Amino acid sequence: LIKKEWLYSVRNYKLLILLLFFVLYAMLTPVMVNYILPMVLRGQFPGLSDEDLLVFIDMTQSGSIRSYIGDIFELGIIIITFTICGIMSQDINENTLVLPICSGKSYKNIILSKFVVFGSILFFASVIGTLITYLYSGIIFEYAVSFALIFTTALLLGLFMIFSVSLIIFVGTITKKAIPTGLVSIVLLYGLVYLGSLLNITKYLPSGLITEASALETIYFSNIWLSILVTILSTTLLLFGSYLLLLKNEWNTRS
Repeated sequence: LIKKEWLYSVRNYKLLILLLFFVLYAMLTPVMVNYILPMVLRGQFPGLSDEDLLVFIDMTQSGSIRSYIGDIFELGIIIITFTICGIMSQDINENTLVLPICSGKSYKNIILSKFVVFGSILFFASVIGTLITYLYSGIIFEYAVSFALIFTTALLLGLFMIFSVSLIIFVGTITKKAIPTGLVSIVLLYGLVYLGSLLNITKYLPSGLITEASALETIYFSNIWLSILVTILSTTLLLFGSYLLLLKNEWNTRS
């Protein structure tokens, strides 16, 4: 099943889309921060000095990385969600789960195979993308952020992506249609971050990983362990919930 899902991601260009998005955005962000944005601002405000420019743009390595992480969440969630929103919902809607079930595969294995393949793709793509923007921004600006910090930041971002996959799978078992799955998942993922920030409960939510990663400050385990634990538990519950919903759907179909 894992091989099947991997081939599916390759043949439907989902792997290519996700990798290209993370890698290209990682390379473009430092260029945008150092060249394109200053050019645009100077075009709008011809008399803008270099000192004034720094008020609008953080033209440092840390500023470039923060911009990348922020954009990966704000724009990336949309692209990621609509790229993989059909991995479960489409199978249910088109009844393509019948073949693996008839060949003796369980719902548990079907869900886990999708989760492992797409969770791994997004985890490694986000980690690689973060490391690329770290290296490239260091060349354009100067290396002001430690590699240990950026690697930890990349892991937190990757863990949030894994959680996102479990949420998309769960929503897909409810809606059973790709587009509604994408829309609902986007609302929930954005909602987690903004609700956590509004109510000051970020550390109790998976969105705490994004908040901690984008801060680019020394990460202490004592400050992030709760978000990591909640993310792992939430991911497990979402996958288990997906399994129960598939069983219920089979029971309703037979009835």
